[in-house]
Amino acid sequence: MALGASLRAVSEGLGQDYSWFSLGLIGLGVAFDGLDGAVARQKNPDDKSSHGVIVDVLNDRAQETVLALSRIATASLRGDPFGVLAATFAGLTNPLPSLTRAMAEKNGVIVAESGKNPLSFLGTRLGRVGLAVSATVYPQTNIPFVNEPMQPFLDALTTFANISSTIERIFIWLKNRGSNQSLDETSKMIAAEKAKALTTFTLINTVVLIPAGIIGICGSLNK
Repeated sequence: MALGASLRAVSEGLGQDYSWFSLGLIGLGVAFDGLDGAVARQKNPDDKSSHGVIVDVLNDRAQETVLALSRIATASLRGDPFGVLAATFAGLTNPLPSLTRAMAEKNGVIVAESGKNPLSFLGTRLGRVGLAVSATVYPQTNIPFVNEPMQPFLDALTTFANISSTIERIFIWLKNRGSNQSLDETSKMIAAEKAKALTTFTLINTVVLIPAGIIGICGSLNK
């Protein structure tokens, strides 16, 4: 996935269209990402350690950050400061739904991955991937009847979806504190490790994306 995102940014700089190659590489990355988790669960169905879960969730978030960086670069190269800003905010908010879910599960509250409304669903892993891949591979494709590139729109939608999903999960967490339907101790321990790892990742993600966004906006204004 990272290779496909990088190729898309490089092709923008070279003035070449490698969209199909980028889409193919990103699609393979998504497919293998889903496959490796399934294979691991098949090989070790009784594995109760947190290592595999943490590696998997951090890998997902890192891929989303790479896609966001690619969109920041392509928006900057085409002189679109709003596109840079939208991609930056999407990247900054991407870890929040997962972090909130892990924090809730650390305290024993069960939080479903799927959202309760269409906007919150777009803030789940599946929704974010769909929006991010479309915005990364085809950033300059115009929205029908608006005649504006869809990348800034999709990234703004991703940001609102991430915030909606995060708020929804916070409400579920607060509403179900002390509920009888609590997670077992092993699941809470794994969630606590995941929350710790995601907190660190969120800080690193912020440190990386904010300077990238600032540089991207400056570059876009000089176009």
